[in-house]
Amino acid sequence: MHDKIFFFQNKFLYFIIICTCIGMLGCEPPENTEKVIYKTQASEESKNTQPNANAGYDQTILITEASNVILNGSRSNDPDGDKLNYLWTSVNSEIIVDTSQAVTTVVNLPAPGQYHFVLIVDDNNSYSKPDIVKITVVEPDAYANSLLTTESGIHYRSVQRAIDSVTDDGKKKIVVVKNDFQEVVNVKQNIHLIGIIEDNTMPRIESSNNDTIINLSKNSIIENIKVANLYDQQVECLGLTRSAIKVSDQGAEIINCVIQDSYCDGIFVMNDSSAKVKNCTMNSINGEGIQSDDNATLSVINSKFINIAGSAIWCNYNKLVQLENNLIYKTGWNGIDLFRCQESSVKHCTIIEFGSSWNDDLMNIQTGIKITEGLSPIELSSNLTVISDKQQLCGITLDLAENQTLPTYKYNYIFSKQQQDKNYYCEDIDTYTDPYSNYPDKTNYPNIIQTETKDPSIVSPEAGNFQLDENSPAREKGENQSNPGAEGQILYPSNQKREI
Repeated sequence: MHDKIFFFQNKFLYFIIICTCIGMLGCEPPENTEKVIYKTQASEESKNTQPNANAGYDQTILITEASNVILNGSRSNDPDGDKLNYLWTSVNSEIIVDTSQAVTTVVNLPAPGQYHFVLIVDDNNSYSKPDIVKITVVEPDAYANSLLTTESGIHYRSVQRAIDSVTDDGKKKIVVVKNDFQEVVNVKQNIHLIGIIEDNTMPRIESSNNDTIINLSKNSIIENIKVANLYDQQVECLGLTRSAIKVSDQGAEIINCVIQDSYCDGIFVMNDSSAKVKNCTMNSINGEGIQSDDNATLSVINSKFINIAGSAIWCNYNKLVQLENNLIYKTGWNGIDLFRCQESSVKHCTIIEFGSSWNDDLMNIQTGIKITEGLSPIELSSNLTVISDKQQLCGITLDLAENQTLPTYKYNYIFSKQQQDKNYYCEDIDTYTDPYSNYPDKTNYPNIIQTETKDPSIVSPEAGNFQLDENSPAREKGENQSNPGAEGQILYPSNQKREI
């Protein structure tokens, strides 16, 4: 889901409030959002297992298809095998939903916009927790469909031709139908390129011409697009500015996209540019997952990085870096590397199996989160880092300049699999008051000494499940008794998972 969902639970009630996030820190509910209340628990004496609701995949559809949208709860299940009843409810008060308790229902969505629907199932003994599906209705200014035999009106075979067909007099939507496109795309200013999602599959734009696949201009947006800059083992990435997606101006947004098999960086944010990356997945990237350069501004939220040869996120001399609720699994270098950034915050990120490319010839110890110098304010809070039992690795490194204001450091959970009697053992946290000194000074970080070292018991990272076990010692160790790190399910976006 792309929205924050808050559950307030007591013995009998769930209160659901759906909030659309605005910025990094706050959130506001969408218009006409209602509070929905359900009785959800059977008596304590009952041994019945609670059923599970699944409202289906989020969808993006055309306005021409919005009069008969099917909501499908068939993926719901009951562990005891009991027959289920289905209760559908609309968060948008103007939308009428059939209350016949059927597994599917049809709704009419009258206008472009976002619509949210809640599904709760019951087995006549207890109710499930609610599940929410989002339906986005769009009305395009042009279409791209690679399977067209002829072009007519606003329908084009090429994504670039569809973009070039619209004028520059305001924001325009280009809809990309679920097909494969082999081309390089330059998204012009104020263009919103949005893919149609069908059966949890999105359109794919790919190329093997050893260059950037999608270039984003000022205030341009791409959403629901899979990008493949086909991997070429013969091309060296170091020092190149090629990437699957390149941001060259202010105000770019990359939403719910999958970037895979890129022979260089996944996303490259150029000097003096800005980008918001939200709900994206990067898999099998031969360079950095995201690289952001001088005076750039970068925000990365709810995103996943898998099999990254370099660092998942590497920022140099940025104006502002905000990283929140990201999963990082298997990197060759540091998980997150922020070098001399003016203002930065890293919150609720999980970093596991980083630094696999480290060897004795490398001068620098590989780190889950590394902050080098930079200006205040700097904040690290509620992150979870797991240090592998190999080579010379470190959970968090604060490499500070002399007289630099100390960062805000709180509620970070670090677990080390390393054995202290091995000669490559490195401490969970290194702090340096002088970048050329080898003597860490922890006197200003008393909570570092109290860092937890018990195994956080993540359910099954190899299977893509990054939920904390229900008995995990890391539970409620984050700020405000939240869980540290990011939790979620990684669905590998390609059948071939290239190991770094």
